[in-house]
Amino acid sequence: MVRPPFDNFTKPDAAPTVISSSRRLLSRLRGTMAGDGEPQERLDSIVSIIAADLVAEVCSVYVLRGGDILELFAGGHNRSIS
Repeated sequence: MVRPPFDNFTKPDAAPTVISSSRRLLSRLRGTMAGDGEPQERLDSIVSIIAADLVAEVCSVYVLRGGDILELFAGGHNRSIS
């Protein structure tokens, strides 16, 4: 039986384990980065995933450009939090 790389088992003969939230987050981020779509759409999705996982009101992604310049590439906030 072939299992996906991030299933709920560590080994075929091991007892089921719960995937850590960090590992689940990284798996979702990897899938988003490798997915189709425009780069800005993927960055916006990454911001949403991180903000939801951290239950954060604000989340931003900055990209380091040449000359040590940080540029805001995506940002957002959870509008449901008041």
